[in-house]
Amino acid sequence: MLDLAKNIETLYLPKDCQLIIEGIYDETLKLESANKRQKEYLLSRKCLKECCQKLGYSFDYDLTGVNKKVLLPENLIHSLSHSKQVAVALVAPKIKYQNLGIDIEYLHRPLTEKFINRITTALERELLGKHIEKRLLVATLIFSAKESIYKAFSSKINNFSYQNIEIWEELGALKAIIINQQDSFPILSLDYGFYKQTHLVTCLMIPKY
Repeated sequence: MLDLAKNIETLYLPKDCQLIIEGIYDETLKLESANKRQKEYLLSRKCLKECCQKLGYSFDYDLTGVNKKVLLPENLIHSLSHSKQVAVALVAPKIKYQNLGIDIEYLHRPLTEKFINRITTALERELLGKHIEKRLLVATLIFSAKESIYKAFSSKINNFSYQNIEIWEELGALKAIIINQQDSFPILSLDYGFYKQTHLVTCLMIPKY
């Protein structure tokens, strides 16, 4: 069964990659004039900068939030996400990884039955049925996993629909496949963890070899 108490610190990350997660009130980013959404956006760039520094590279971002384009060193790839005053960044060497996807979701976000039915397949609804007491949490996990996958493969997925990505549990691990596409895709393995009992992070890393 899925580990629904898994901490973000136990998320598997190769040594040549970096993941930084921070909350707006966890650090000293002083943006009194910015709204909450802008603060989250800028915090994601701050996390990205710290990831690059840990890998020995420099990256500067526009502190005003006006220039939204990210210009990393050409030998790095990245993925960003933010939700409810928390942001996360993932960075890896382009020579070793072809796709990255990361997503963060606020755990107390209300999910309606209409929304859950829209994002899930019949197979995923079977998975929800195995976790009756944690049904909304598993629904959030499915949604977040699909968001991570889309970020990683956005340039290769035609006519994106949540029904074109299918998630299942296999021996306690989170697995996925992209379906209904002209190109074939491999079975994907995602990692995930919880941050301060308020947020869920899902992560997908596709090596080149």
